Amino acid sequence: MVSGNTMSGKSSLTRLLTQDPKVVLLNETYTEPNRFLPLFIHKMLRNGLKYNEFAYGAQLLFLQNRSNRERQVTDPGKFYLLDRSIYEDRHIFAKFFAMKGVMSNDEYNDYRNLFEKIVRTIDPPDCFIFLDSDPKKCYQRLKSRSKRIDQWLTQDILVDLDKLYKHRLRERIVLHNSDVQIIELDVDKYPSFEVAGEIVRERLEELYGEAFAKDASKRQIKV
Repeated sequence: MVSGNTMSGKSSLTRLLTQDPKVVLLNETYTEPNRFLPLFIHKMLRNGLKYNEFAYGAQLLFLQNRSNRERQVTDPGKFYLLDRSIYEDRHIFAKFFAMKGVMSNDEYNDYRNLFEKIVRTIDPPDCFIFLDSDPKKCYQRLKSRSKRIDQWLTQDILVDLDKLYKHRLRERIVLHNSDVQIIELDVDKYPSFEVAGEIVRERLEELYGEAFAKDASKRQIKV
């Protein structure tokens, strides 16, 4: 499971790691379009961090689609790499929306209860990779790309999300799997995402080298 703030280097890392044929990338593609997302973004751009009646529906569809995606972890001979997992939806974005009043308390509580039911039906990750990057730098990178899905993200929002990543997500992941391996990397210390990615690759090979070998263990590895 690869986690980190928007523009912290997750996509660059997953591109590097999926060069091996035994690695299966489960990225942010969905079984059905999130029909609430454009409405949510439009309202966020217009009103900012105020109650957004489309936030709850958007989060529910993200939850549904991510749970469907994570159930694709079925081949015991593969190494599955998840780009932004179901846990981030719950412990980062839904929590942030509840804190800021973008979702009501009732909506958040209903969402949280549904999440807990769903997450019991999927396997937790074997490894949690957290890419840390200064949210101000993330925002500078964000301004250089034109994805509409990210247009509601301001520098202040990225700062708040960064705090949740650092102080909330890790401990919640451990609660779901006390044996989870954790790899944390400050990507800003390296000259490029590619160099930082090589550090992660080396650590993964130390932990799960058999997942890449011809006589791979039959236990599926979920990252």
